[in-house]
Amino acid sequence: MSLSARKIVQIAVVLQCCTILAQAQTSYKTRQSASETSRNSTADKYEAYIEKYHEAAVREMTDYGIPASITLAQGLLESAAGTSTLATIANNHFGIKCGDDWEGETYFKVDDDKDKNGNLKRSCFRKYESAAESFADHSEFLAGQRKEQRYGFLFTQLGPTDYKNWARGLQSAGYATAKDYADNLIDLIERYNLQQYDQENDRSDDESDEDYVDISDRVLFVNDVPFIHSRKNESLESIAEQLEASSDDLVIYNDSRYKANEKLDNGTIVFLEEKKVQWNGTEKYHTVEDAETMFQIAQQYGIRLSSLMTRNGLRKGQEPEDGEQIYIRSLTNQPGDLRIRTENRRETATQPGRSRPETQRNTDELDFEITPGGRESDDDTVNERNRDGYHLVKKGDTLYSISRKYQTTVEKLKRLNNLRGDAINTGEWLKVK
Repeated sequence: MSLSARKIVQIAVVLQCCTILAQAQTSYKTRQSASETSRNSTADKYEAYIEKYHEAAVREMTDYGIPASITLAQGLLESAAGTSTLATIANNHFGIKCGDDWEGETYFKVDDDKDKNGNLKRSCFRKYESAAESFADHSEFLAGQRKEQRYGFLFTQLGPTDYKNWARGLQSAGYATAKDYADNLIDLIERYNLQQYDQENDRSDDESDEDYVDISDRVLFVNDVPFIHSRKNESLESIAEQLEASSDDLVIYNDSRYKANEKLDNGTIVFLEEKKVQWNGTEKYHTVEDAETMFQIAQQYGIRLSSLMTRNGLRKGQEPEDGEQIYIRSLTNQPGDLRIRTENRRETATQPGRSRPETQRNTDELDFEITPGGRESDDDTVNERNRDGYHLVKKGDTLYSISRKYQTTVEKLKRLNNLRGDAINTGEWLKVK
């Protein structure tokens, strides 16, 4: 029996449709396979990068307090897991541009900088001899004194395991312009379990002192005052010994809240010089959260506790309430009647998180006074020209000439003043003993 012409056409159409469907399925499977291969390749690349550089990230965390997970995530994101042109040619894993103070080698490439006409131009990036140098400079970039006002709050307010707030803090401080920068960092950290490396910040009790990095390389700044994060089992005495300084001075610099021979918790903020009488940043006040104490706030901003207490009308043993605004610098007009603020305060007899007795230092003794108009008159300022143990740098002074004058060495001057080079500025005070 012969098929009609109409049937033949229908069969042909069906066969053609089957062929097209088969081809589409084959193409889809091919794309899926390619996509899976690409994902596997990306994962392999990222895991290889993590394996290669996680020790460098942990080392920087130990020295500076930056979470290793954050450093690794930034490296992965900024360098495309070490495969970007900037990383392969310039060993720059964090996209750090030259800036005004960079004196090393440079590498130029088009990025997001524009000329006066609004056209993209080549940007100057830092070039390093090795990836390890890039990791070290990334830490110095965030923790250095030049960036204190920008990133300093990360080191004083956040711990080395708080990777989520570190990510959000970096974005809010303007490290990158992408609106999803923090989310991308957090996603990488959690996808590859990078937070596991943040736990390596605690050293075991049996580790030798030989593993410790020179203390001068651990110095950070807040409010222009140098400080370090203590290591496990360090004390003010052991820190002072490394600095060739007096442990009694360190006790005073930290508001007498720690005994000289007391073993400090890992990550405790220890100031190496006397704190300021007020905050030199733009913020006027700090809002109290989670039962914060005045001592914690004083350490966070590098302000003397006695100055902070007096500015806010608090007596020894009194603490602020959650949500209260604590004034951290002088205002043109004083904030209301401070006497009212001394009433109904929660009293404390111990330090935050500790069971030892309250210190003996009398914080009721004022080391400055508030004058009409809100300005401060600090003893250090009044007697600035008679500061014992300091030298006012004059035109023509060099570290060598100053060392000869005070019968010391250039290296000791550098150590006392946390100088990484020989440059000094006319008008600045150098500590000489």
